[in-house]
Amino acid sequence: MDIIAIERNAFNQMIQRFEDFSKQVKSFCG
Repeated sequence: MDIIAIERNAFNQMIQRFEDFSKQVKSFCG
C-alpha cells in the first residue's frame, strides 16, 4: 500500500474527529 495514501487517510480521519469534536463543543456551549 502507498505510504502517501496511508498518511492521507490518517489525516482525513484526524480532520473528521476534529469536526465531530467541534460539533460537540458547539452543542455543549449552546
